[in-house]
Amino acid sequence: MKSTSPPMPPTASLTVAAAAVALLASLVTTPAWAQTGSSAAPLASRPQVFSGKVLRVTDGDTLVVENQGRAVTVRLRGIDAPQLSQPYGAEARKQLYGAVFGKTVRVEGSRRDRATGFLLADVFVLSEDTPQKAGPLVPPRTHDPTGTRPDLPKGLPGPRGDLPRRTLARDLNVGQEMVRAGLAWADVRSVPRDKALADLQAEARGAKRGLWATARPTPPWQFRPTSR
Repeated sequence: MKSTSPPMPPTASLTVAAAAVALLASLVTTPAWAQTGSSAAPLASRPQVFSGKVLRVTDGDTLVVENQGRAVTVRLRGIDAPQLSQPYGAEARKQLYGAVFGKTVRVEGSRRDRATGFLLADVFVLSEDTPQKAGPLVPPRTHDPTGTRPDLPKGLPGPRGDLPRRTLARDLNVGQEMVRAGLAWADVRSVPRDKALADLQAEARGAKRGLWATARPTPPWQFRPTSR
């Protein structure tokens, strides 16, 4: 004769279900990037574009920007400045500080640095002219109808784009300006196809600006392991 166990009371069923839920919750850990102060971070779910005042400059490629009452740490995308303990590290921080501290900048980023959790972004600051203010007149560059300019061939002016016109002020890409000044490397590991940064680095290197004045400067990504 086959024995059957008595049905489980409803309260006991609820107790078992609650225990199962608790066990499952204990097995699910909070991702490292979601924890405060974590050094790892995922890709940002969507692009982040905002404007805010620069509150602090940590080094030559890291700054803190206010965004709706929150302090957001931003790492300049595509560049790597010397560590503060490296040659030109202090100069790089001073350059970045002078360019952005206390100013309102525009931040455009869509990824986070996996080592630090900082937002990787392009940072733009207004040039000396405001967007509403026109720049100086640009003279014709191709032809001289008056025959008074020996540096230009005589004849009618060129296309409409070469006629005298006023330039408009543009935002400056802070990361690009750091590379142009020879105070940061174009980080080929993260932006291998960024031709603008590669060209600016070649220009700074050819002119021996900043860190390129030294014979064999050590990139920060090679210096960090040895410094530890």
